[in-house]
Amino acid sequence: MKKASFLIAFIISLTIVLSCFSACNVGGYKVRYETDGNGTIQGKAVQTLNAGEETSEVTAIPDEGYQFVKWSDESRNATRSDKLKYNDLIFTAYFEKCKYSVKYSSSGDGKIEGITEQTVEYGRDAAAVTAVPLSGCRFIKWSDGSTDPVRRDTNIKDNITVTAEFERECYDKYTVTYLTDGNGTIKGQASQQVLVGADTEEVIAVPNKDCVFVKWSDGVTTVGRQDYSITESKTVTAQFRCLRATYKLDYKLGKTESDITEYTFTDAGFETVDFPVPVREHFTFGGWYLGDNQVTDENGTMVVGKELLKTGEREIYAKWTANENYTYKVLMVYATEIDATLPSVKGNGNLDVYYQMSDFDIEICKTVTRQMRSYLNDMLDGLVTFEIDEYFTTVPVRADSFYKGQANNYIFAENIPEIVNLGIHGEYQSILTVFCMNDYAYEFRIASGLGGEKYGTVYLESVYDENLLNNDPLEDILDINYWRWNSIIEPFIHELIHTIELRIGAYSYHSVVSEYGRNGNNDLDLSVEKLYLLNQALVEAGQVGIPYEFWKGELELKPAD
Repeated sequence: MKKASFLIAFIISLTIVLSCFSACNVGGYKVRYETDGNGTIQGKAVQTLNAGEETSEVTAIPDEGYQFVKWSDESRNATRSDKLKYNDLIFTAYFEKCKYSVKYSSSGDGKIEGITEQTVEYGRDAAAVTAVPLSGCRFIKWSDGSTDPVRRDTNIKDNITVTAEFERECYDKYTVTYLTDGNGTIKGQASQQVLVGADTEEVIAVPNKDCVFVKWSDGVTTVGRQDYSITESKTVTAQFRCLRATYKLDYKLGKTESDITEYTFTDAGFETVDFPVPVREHFTFGGWYLGDNQVTDENGTMVVGKELLKTGEREIYAKWTANENYTYKVLMVYATEIDATLPSVKGNGNLDVYYQMSDFDIEICKTVTRQMRSYLNDMLDGLVTFEIDEYFTTVPVRADSFYKGQANNYIFAENIPEIVNLGIHGEYQSILTVFCMNDYAYEFRIASGLGGEKYGTVYLESVYDENLLNNDPLEDILDINYWRWNSIIEPFIHELIHTIELRIGAYSYHSVVSEYGRNGNNDLDLSVEKLYLLNQALVEAGQVGIPYEFWKGELELKPAD
């Protein structure tokens, strides 16, 4: 009996000891709180406790640009405490990059071109968008104050919601325009925006010297006029009659023994005269012309009368037809998108460059192609027919397409895989690559472009700079009658000439320009370029330029491919 009682007491004591040992665990258990490396633990990250005890609170704190997602046990609460059982525990906090919403919208009277709703990771850039006004409207600003219609938000660190704001220009307004036939001027505001039912400001038709006012094209006979209660847009022209007019003669590189440079005609004593008949190598004379109107036949005999005095033009030019015609093929490659990391030519490390042509840029380029074709074919008077084609790239141009010069980065079409793979680079005698880098102007250009044998580069921002310097609206460029088109087209012809002259060893163009002087007179520059293209420019009393043998295909060329 005593033995049994002792055994029972021993078992009870042992159970108590074991229970105490289990509950107290003299060594304790460890609870460890960790992160995936994109945040920190606020609180005691490592805690030692006994079973049944509860840890002190800890909080998963994300690094800048990150947000807490969950713990490794799927808990979604960043702050936590845990009750121990009978084992060590490890909990890992997971984080992810913050993502922000970037939204672009229009307040009306315009639209947004590009991705209007974007999700962008912290620190990255949004894709570019453009605010485009509807017809009769204009862009004012974005709701955050930015006045550039093209925007690309960079280094995103918060949600962005902006609205493009436009205003109506011509809605509920009419345009009244007063023109002349060229023999006078308009005193007053020649083009007026007038509200419905309102009156115009007064204008006066002022005749040029030796001219008199006749009437307006709508029958009004007073030199001064004011139009009332406007209900529609309209254009009226002041018509004049010249009593006397002097016309200068432009021989267009032709020659004659006569020293006649101008003729003067009068309304009272208009007489038919014989004009000189010039000659020009490689061309046949086709008569004298005033604009599109023929003044004389090929023998110099006048074929018009007093109607000659009705035009405002005062230059009569010799018209020539080339005896033989030669074709020269040019390709304009427009790089629509550039995405590259390039070394800085200014020693500023690497540049992450991204550029995408806007619809406006593309329209400029298309107009450049048309104007190049028109200017060059007119310049060479039919001796050469310039076939100028255009190609807009569809694949982003990468870093491996760039050349790094001593002073700038540039692209030749022979190094653009898309052009090479298509095989079109071999079909043309000259190829110009055109792109724009306004954000990095002095990394990519020191002049309007760069010319090599057959291949050249033109920087599109040269077009923009020529206009911004004069505070002209860029949209005016799209008007083919825009008065600054000579200054716009000149850089393109300039680089085209380089692609020719470098192949034939006639690199004297800069000497020609320096002799004539630029001074912003691009009409003069184009005149010099025409002389150079025809081997008629003079440097140190000697003729330089592109010889006729080149246009005829008779000149041996260095290989360009």
